[in-house]
Amino acid sequence: IAKLENYTNCNEKLLIKMFVLNMKSGIMRNTDDAPNISFRVETINNIFDSIIESFEERGINGQEAGEIFYKAGYKCGKSFGQVFIDDYRSNCDEIEESEVIQKWCDFDSSVGWGRLEYSIGENTISITNNFETQRKKDRNFPRDCEFFKGYITGVLSEILQDDSVKLACISCDIRPKKSLKQKCVYRICYGV
Repeated sequence: IAKLENYTNCNEKLLIKMFVLNMKSGIMRNTDDAPNISFRVETINNIFDSIIESFEERGINGQEAGEIFYKAGYKCGKSFGQVFIDDYRSNCDEIEESEVIQKWCDFDSSVGWGRLEYSIGENTISITNNFETQRKKDRNFPRDCEFFKGYITGVLSEILQDDSVKLACISCDIRPKKSLKQKCVYRICYGV
């Protein structure tokens, strides 16, 4: 359930998303009847920061922590990507990979991940205002985007049916927390 609203002050379009909450069971479901939870960005980032603090206490360095966040994101992306592509296949006779990638970018953009964009010509995925870039901790431990980089890779590996898909970071423009221009751009690579 969604409603598109025009925000007159900034000429922006806002999409109002709704979930169904069963007050008796406490379960919130989205339109495909999957159970969901809702976090503030600060809450999920506090979870990530707590995990990082535990890594530091155990002597796990930034690169190792980044690999762990990447793996967690990848697993989440594979799981979501499988559901997304199965649903897409059940509703479409023919599947054009670029169309599916664009639909996925539109979907994840509509649920608060940040603004995902796919450039067919450049074979890139960009994310503007990724929730991870708003973390308060040292931005070098691990790099802010490792979880989301893993997530994107996992989703793409399912859409493209290719586990060799990797992302190469082209740019990661992380600005102060209050900026709405934080953007990471990744090139999609195959067989690497």
